[in-house]
Amino acid sequence: MTRKTTYVRPELGKEEFVRHIFSQYAKDLGFEILNIQKAFPDCTAIDLRNHGSKKVLIELEYEAQNFVQHGHVDQMVEGETHIVVCWSGKGMSLLPPGVEVIVLSEKQYGIEIAEYPEVESITGEKLLYRIIGYNSYMAGGRPFSAFENTRIFRTNIKFKDDTLPKGSVIVLYEKGWLIGEMTVSYYVYIEKPPRTEVEKNLYRLVTYPVTIDEDPVVFDTWLKGHIIYSDFKVYDPPVNFDILGRNMSRGGSLNLDFDELQMIRGKKKVEKR
Repeated sequence: MTRKTTYVRPELGKEEFVRHIFSQYAKDLGFEILNIQKAFPDCTAIDLRNHGSKKVLIELEYEAQNFVQHGHVDQMVEGETHIVVCWSGKGMSLLPPGVEVIVLSEKQYGIEIAEYPEVESITGEKLLYRIIGYNSYMAGGRPFSAFENTRIFRTNIKFKDDTLPKGSVIVLYEKGWLIGEMTVSYYVYIEKPPRTEVEKNLYRLVTYPVTIDEDPVVFDTWLKGHIIYSDFKVYDPPVNFDILGRNMSRGGSLNLDFDELQMIRGKKKVEKR
C-alpha cells in the first residue's frame, strides 16, 4: 500500500477517528464498504483480499480490547466472519479465536497521521489561540474537568471586537499550569443586562463560574463573553507554563501562535530559550 498522509479530525483516542481513517483507506486495505452504521457491527463489507469476494462484519475500535469491553463478543453472529479494525492493537489477545485484527497504526499499512496546518476559519478570519486564566475557587471549587459537558464557558477576558472566530482554541491556565483546552464553536457577547429571552436563558446556564444564585441574571458578578465550545480536553498531566518561556499578562490572558499551541500539546519539540 502506498504511504499516505491524512489530516484528521476528530482526534486520536476515539472510535470516530478509526471510522474516519478506515473510510478513507478501505479500498487500499482490500475492502469494499457496503454499509457503515453506529450499531454493531459498525461496518458490513466485501473482503476482496486474495482475489476473494466474501461478506464480512467489521467492528471499528480505537483499541482492539474495546471489542471485548463493549460486549461485542456476545453479539457475534454465528457463521459470519468478524474483523476488528483498530488503531492500537492493545489487548488483542483477549479477542476470541478466529477474529482477525487489523491494526491501522502498524507501519505495514503505510498510514501516517499529521495535524492540521494553521488555517483560517470558514469566515476567512484568522483563528485565535489564547491562554486565559481559570479559577477553581470562583468555579465553586470544581476543577476544569467538571465542565466537559456544559458546552458553554463564561469569561470577562476581552477579545478583539468582542468576537472569536469559529475554530479558535482557548487554553486554560491555573497557578503556573496549563490544564486543558477547548475549540470555539460559537461566541456570544452579552452586555449587562441581557435584553432578550435568548440572552437571559443563555446566561442562566450553569457554567464558569458556578453561581449559587437562583437567578444568575441578577448575580453580582456579570460575565459578558459566552464561549460555546467543542473538542474539550483536559491535559493529563498538566503542562508547565514555563515551557513557553514567557510571562502571563496581568490581565490573565496571553496570545499564542500555532507552533506554541502544538508545543503545549506535545506535538512539537520544546525550543531551547
